[in-house]
Amino acid sequence: MMGSQKCGYMRIITGTILGGTLGFFVKHQLKSTTRFSHVQEKMNERLKEYGSKMKKTEKLEEFEDST
Repeated sequence: MMGSQKCGYMRIITGTILGGTLGFFVKHQLKSTTRFSHVQEKMNERLKEYGSKMKKTEKLEEFEDST
């Protein structure tokens, strides 16, 4: 009986420690994500601009090839 009770306490302690660690990690990730969201927005804008420039270049090359 004492062995199973001891095992139960160990499971509770281990679960509490792991749950707290996981919660801290998730909170930290969310905080980091929101902190750098403006950087991601700028990168997305730059990527869109680059994509539009590449499309213009491809269209220009196609036009030059057809003439």
